Amino acid sequence: MALPAPTAITSSIRYIPAGVRRITFVPTIAAKATPTSAELTAGTDLSAEVFQQTGFSLTGTGSPAPDCGSKVTSEIVGRVASTGNALEMYASANSTDVRQLLPRNTVGFIVIYPEGIVTGNKCSVWPVTVISDMPSADIEANSTFTVQFAMTSPPVENIAIPTA
Repeated sequence: MALPAPTAITSSIRYIPAGVRRITFVPTIAAKATPTSAELTAGTDLSAEVFQQTGFSLTGTGSPAPDCGSKVTSEIVGRVASTGNALEMYASANSTDVRQLLPRNTVGFIVIYPEGIVTGNKCSVWPVTVISDMPSADIEANSTFTVQFAMTSPPVENIAIPTA
């Protein structure tokens, strides 16, 4: 006799993030777990100037938890971190670019909307401080700046985008 089949996960609607994902910088959010529509719309949409996004994800570690009752070393959940958070953004020949909005030590929030800014979809709110905004050294490619961010407190992920 065969076991009953487990419940299948709902099929995803697949997409390519280009043209859909949005990344904004919001200067103030009172409660990062429940940002208001007014707070989110007061931000600046960086999407059209972002060449590449790195980091902005949490990685965890396991911590060994051996015991004398087993030859197998179990693990417990260890610390979670987010490093290498950066946005590589296009530079402008007239210096009117990200450098005016995000100079070193700027404090605020990076809000990432993976499936676009649509009420009910999800977003993540990352409390950040700008560490640096360094120009690319490559003289043969599009001129860019890499804006590095320090995560200043845990982000809140998968928040429903509020109604406008």
